[in-house]
Amino acid sequence: MTKGQVVKGQLECNSAVWRSRPDGSELELLAWGIRNPFGLAFGEDGHLYATDNDFEEKGERAIGEDPDRIWRIKNARVPPGEVKEPEWFGYPDLCGDGLPAWHELHRPNRGKAAEPFLKDPPPWAGPAAFLFPPHTALGKLTVSRSDAFGFRGHAFVCQFGTYAPLNTNREAALGRGFQVVRCDIAAGTGEPFLRNRAPGPASGTPGSGGIERPVDCVFSPDGKSLYVLDFGNNTATRSYVVAYAHTGVIWRVTRRGTGLLLADSALPEASRALRRATAARGRSRKSPHSLASSKAPSASPRADERRPRRLGPPLTTCRSITPTGVRPRRRRGVAGT
Repeated sequence: MTKGQVVKGQLECNSAVWRSRPDGSELELLAWGIRNPFGLAFGEDGHLYATDNDFEEKGERAIGEDPDRIWRIKNARVPPGEVKEPEWFGYPDLCGDGLPAWHELHRPNRGKAAEPFLKDPPPWAGPAAFLFPPHTALGKLTVSRSDAFGFRGHAFVCQFGTYAPLNTNREAALGRGFQVVRCDIAAGTGEPFLRNRAPGPASGTPGSGGIERPVDCVFSPDGKSLYVLDFGNNTATRSYVVAYAHTGVIWRVTRRGTGLLLADSALPEASRALRRATAARGRSRKSPHSLASSKAPSASPRADERRPRRLGPPLTTCRSITPTGVRPRRRRGVAGT
């Protein structure tokens, strides 16, 4: 590719959010310039929200300290077929904070610094609805609509956890993510909801136990339980990633008694509940159109058939993995209150 070259589009763009009917017809571009729109969820305010992961600090276009973010897709409220101009959220030239990828604040510690890519970019559709520290690796999100569970209208966002030192060499990034965060997007506030006592995945602190990499979360149809899909042991090095089989866990968070939130390890019915709740997401739509992000890998839940362990305040207990991913062991984490 040379400077000034016009590249003719032949396929629908990725790094985007599209809308269509369930059969795939009437495809309509709502937004583009979203680097990795991993999770999509409607808020109680009627807006569509998309999680997005930051640039990586390596390679031929390295970008440092780009915050993870949640975007508000305003075009989702426009009636089907009436979107005049798709929203552009900055990729590949703007970071989550709206600054150019070549700005001094985003200079990389390694790799080749970014240069402008688009000659005449469209207007930016930001700012972001919510910003997170770089390399928390946002997964999917869901919104509480239950007074019984509490936090009605708040978003619960999975943070898969950094791939440092693979995608950045900054020591501060090593413990980022590996938790579920509760966000009041309207107020601009958030706090950890489900996490380990020590930063990072449970396997990073031998003998401590807890969650590894939460990737998805969804409320049960009655809204009283929050299911969290934990991807399992997935370790990054400077040059590659290792994923251990059969280490995934599904957590169930419920409110008991005076309001304490308790989390169970994977239950036999958890995967079925997850599928039912996910299907309910689609059935609850009044519109005949569906939404999909064009770059959103999915993880397949694997239910643990072992008997669940009850959690005591403020710890959670789980039948899960060892640091080597060989046999199950008990591990503990902390649930937000």
